[in-house]
Amino acid sequence: MYYRTMSLQQLYQLLLEHPQKGFQIVVERYQKPLLSYITYKSFFAGNVEDVFQETMYRAYKNISSLKNPERMYAWLCGIALNVIREYGRRHHLHLPLREELLETSRPPEVTSDIATKISLLPEMYQQVVVLKYLDGYSYKEISDLLRIHISTVRSRLFEARKILRNTMEGEQ
Repeated sequence: MYYRTMSLQQLYQLLLEHPQKGFQIVVERYQKPLLSYITYKSFFAGNVEDVFQETMYRAYKNISSLKNPERMYAWLCGIALNVIREYGRRHHLHLPLREELLETSRPPEVTSDIATKISLLPEMYQQVVVLKYLDGYSYKEISDLLRIHISTVRSRLFEARKILRNTMEGEQ
């Protein structure tokens, strides 16, 4: 599909000229990684689709606030995080439900202990770990999604694994 090879600058231009068509491409391009991000960041079980839809609605309404098209995914994640926070406040949801979510949304080999340690990593490491090990993206796909060089993906994964290893060894 053309949208996969379209640069972010081209996509941004399409958004400005033909907002509906352009935004359809944004949804297709970012749906899977953004749903994964929302699932991982949510402190409540369920309603991930609602958060995703509200995120996309706000992004559509506020596309003019996107200053750097190369940071579109980060911009969408920021909107999603705000929606998650608002949803939690509106429904009086509390943080302990996050463990329940992690239990149902991760591969069986990821224990709650590891999931908790991943959630404590700095954001830049969390993103690549979740995309690689929980969602199964390749280095190239992560590089394309986050708009960072493939060597940056590799180094962030290396550092994240080192931090996780040191954390786990420190507990023994």
